[in-house]
Amino acid sequence: MHKIVKQSMAFFLIAALLFVPFGSSATASVDFEKEDPTGGAMFADFILVRPVGIVALVAGSVLFVISKIYLYTTPGRILAFLLDL
Repeated sequence: MHKIVKQSMAFFLIAALLFVPFGSSATASVDFEKEDPTGGAMFADFILVRPVGIVALVAGSVLFVISKIYLYTTPGRILAFLLDL
């Protein structure tokens, strides 16, 4: 019984991995109405959105590095403090 369940599970996993990409490409081929961007939209994108995105990227990267440094140095500091007591 266990062998049948294991084989059927493997079959369904393989079938899912084979057929999922075909379904996602079928939904991606739906045509959408495309409008040309206006001058105001291009201006707002260039002046507001892109600089904010760049600042967010840099800030997120800095916070990520700081959090990793803090994560790996704090347990060492706590251990050193406890051993000094």
